[in-house]
Amino acid sequence: MLEQKKGKLVERLKQFREENKLKQKEMYEAMQCSQAAYSSYENVKSDKVPSIEMLLNLHEQYDISIDWLLGIDDTETIKKKKELKTIGDIIESLFLIEDATQTSISAMEETRYDLSYDGAKPYDVTLYGLCFESNFYYGEYLNDFMKEWNETKEFCRGKEIGTTMYELWKKDIIQKNKNKNIDPFDDLPDEGLPFITEQDTL
Repeated sequence: MLEQKKGKLVERLKQFREENKLKQKEMYEAMQCSQAAYSSYENVKSDKVPSIEMLLNLHEQYDISIDWLLGIDDTETIKKKKELKTIGDIIESLFLIEDATQTSISAMEETRYDLSYDGAKPYDVTLYGLCFESNFYYGEYLNDFMKEWNETKEFCRGKEIGTTMYELWKKDIIQKNKNKNIDPFDDLPDEGLPFITEQDTL
């Protein structure tokens, strides 16, 4: 029985690492153990197993289910917590959103009359925002969200309990949309978005 549980743990540690393209170094640093110790945890012939504290550390870093790791829950979705640390990470995430939703993200341009940094002279500043092409599958939903997001921020700004209200709204909007699955198109032309034309969709 113990050998079976050890085997399942070995299998799922390695599965999680490979599916999320992690190096062993990232795993043992997350678990806060040595390189040698982690290598033994991925070796089915070793009798060493990580402590509960190490598994909790891994859970905190990558939001991975401990029950799934131990083979208790076979239906648990593996999730990797991705931190956005660079501008490149943010840009990559926008590309991922566009690919996943099969919508086209476009830039909105707005010029505002603003003050210079030192307050000496006014000047025009051009700002760019995002909009989602409403003629595509998810554009309407995403644009509705962007509108509500903007209105909520404006409503909460400057209020004494504004931060609390905003955090509650965030949790609520996420929960409301959890059951709306993304179903990519199967019949897009080879060139795909964002270069698809209206004629191609007919």
